Amino acid sequence: MSLSLSSQEYDRLIEVCEKLSGSVEPGYRFIKIYFRNGPRFFATDGCAKLELPAGSGSSCFEGTYVLPLDYAKALKNQPEVSEISFSFSDETLLLETDTQKLTIQKSRLPGHPEMERKFEYLFGIQVKEFTRKLDYVSSISNEGDLIEIAANSESVLMISQAAGMTAVSFIDIPAKHKFTFSIPYVTSRHLVKALSLTKAGNLSFGTGIAELGLKTGRMLFSLCRLNETKSSAQISSIRNWPGSPVRIDKRKLTGALRKACSLIGRGLSILLVSENRKVRLYLKTANMRYEEKLTDEFSEDFITKVDPHRLRAALSRLPGDSVLLGRHANAVLLADGKGSDFILIPEIR
Repeated sequence: MSLSLSSQEYDRLIEVCEKLSGSVEPGYRFIKIYFRNGPRFFATDGCAKLELPAGSGSSCFEGTYVLPLDYAKALKNQPEVSEISFSFSDETLLLETDTQKLTIQKSRLPGHPEMERKFEYLFGIQVKEFTRKLDYVSSISNEGDLIEIAANSESVLMISQAAGMTAVSFIDIPAKHKFTFSIPYVTSRHLVKALSLTKAGNLSFGTGIAELGLKTGRMLFSLCRLNETKSSAQISSIRNWPGSPVRIDKRKLTGALRKACSLIGRGLSILLVSENRKVRLYLKTANMRYEEKLTDEFSEDFITKVDPHRLRAALSRLPGDSVLLGRHANAVLLADGKGSDFILIPEIR
């Protein structure tokens, strides 16, 4: 019983599985190989699960063979015309190239990995857009936080709340019906990295009995579905902000935040202040005070507190050369030039 992969297909498989499994938890750094209507490769981070058909020349084999990722990497970067062959016998998994041989003993487990494979279709989107939006909203979050994916009658939203800020991204596509789900922050980052490697153009998003489903090309992902939500039901109204927002050069704002980050440690905050039409960043320590003016064209006064490291991470992911600044319901709003990606920062005065 055997199958073979081209060196390019093998390298891509290892990279995708490694991105999904992550580098922190060693218990998930494995690829599982089994036969289910053809050979299947499986990886997980404990929430997200990936099933990918690959290989040629295989006959049916029983059970699941476990290949540690760190061992599999030893056979990467073969000449382009070469192949990696997999042989399955009793409890042993054998990988061979023209010059290398890797034997994994006692590698077979009974049965196959469990995951949902049938999902109700909710919406479709370009992979690059889904990945960019997820990358943006998760940029302010940290381990233990949740990323919400929701839909109203007009659009799909991605939302995260962390460090006193809320990041919201609107996707102007219709969903089959309204929904609200959450996934762990860590899984969102693994998805961003894994999806960035796919060459497929479209992604289908759906929900199953207990999991969420993503299908792009030959890759099928199932995600643990959490029903916990923290955002307000009125979050979608931020696109209707009153008044006229002002435009700020994004490089100027991110440059000011970069300087602030160099002056204080992670986890500390600075002030964003608007007074007498001037908007400025302000920070103070025991023996130092620093401030930088961003614009002198904003007509409303406010004071708000921000984490400069996380705000800078979010702004660096906004498209365009400018950022819109405005106010809405006792919060300061920053948005991309098209008004689809937002950051809400509550006012403290």
